[in-house]
Amino acid sequence: MKIIVSVCFLLGAAAAAAAASGQLVKPQVLDAICKDKKQDTCQAKATECAEARRAMEISKTYVTIMSACAQEHNIDSALVKEAMNAVTRGNAGQIYDVIKLEPADIISMRMCGLRRGNMLDSEGKPNVVKIRRYLKLRIILTLSSNPELRSIMLDTLNSCPIVNDVNATDDFRYCQLNYCVTSLLNNESA
Repeated sequence: MKIIVSVCFLLGAAAAAAAASGQLVKPQVLDAICKDKKQDTCQAKATECAEARRAMEISKTYVTIMSACAQEHNIDSALVKEAMNAVTRGNAGQIYDVIKLEPADIISMRMCGLRRGNMLDSEGKPNVVKIRRYLKLRIILTLSSNPELRSIMLDTLNSCPIVNDVNATDDFRYCQLNYCVTSLLNNESA
């Protein structure tokens, strides 16, 4: 079932986190999302959304694929394991932040993961239909105990553009987080 788990490479390993503070959302992203909102409430909702995204992105097969891609790109497997452990514990940013890869290497790693997971179309670009299907399944499986959050995260699949350009990954992730936080805050005030 490689197809179901490898899209994590497109989306990143986990919710962005600030290593020094243990936050799940980078301070600059948090500032942008919460600039016009009540800070403490917004930060709590951002953490909730980031935790949900982390849960739906991390899987055992993801670790296997990431390790194989690291070998393919001559990246020290010990660094990769250390980065995955740090991200899984919530003490670091995306795996690519922890490993300190150059932007071109990040794109190569993401494309490797998509290729190994059969998530590319016939032209070698990310297959949006497969990605959307994967995300929908992961949201349903990992957020089954929280219907409100599950519904919001499913809505992000229609509200945030998923494009067949691996360079747009961060834009999708930001949109998804912003949509989730705004929705939770709106639901709370309703």
